[in-house]
Amino acid sequence: MTNTRTFRLIRVIFLALAATVASVAPLSAADYTIYTGRFTLPFEAKWGTATLPPGEYTFTLNQATVEGSLKVTSHDLKSTVFVHVQGVLERDFTGQSALIMVRSGGKYKVRALHATEIGKVLTFGTSQAERQMLAQGPELIQRIPVLIAHNK
Repeated sequence: MTNTRTFRLIRVIFLALAATVASVAPLSAADYTIYTGRFTLPFEAKWGTATLPPGEYTFTLNQATVEGSLKVTSHDLKSTVFVHVQGVLERDFTGQSALIMVRSGGKYKVRALHATEIGKVLTFGTSQAERQMLAQGPELIQRIPVLIAHNK
């Protein structure tokens, strides 16, 4: 009799726990997505520690991105990289959203994402060696347009 009561109590606790987990599961990271865009790289570019070949990409910015990473996925879904966001600036600016690229020594690097629709600029860091190299040579700044796929 005691075993039956214990079993019932364990079963009730388990069901209550399962119901709690099931009610929280729909609150995934996708529910917190605030900005999704796509862009086409016409050339190879370094973004954080990743080197992206020319091609089409999508990215997702969610509530946690400001303290973490931006998810960048190739159009063919064969590769996904997470790029560390160094800083987020609040800005009021007009024009189309864009990736800000810097070319130095014949190589491109993503420096910032201007997200016009949400009034933010995400910046991406460079190492000390890269800063020294950029200071020594001329740089060319290029804007890659970003098309908005989702904006909450």
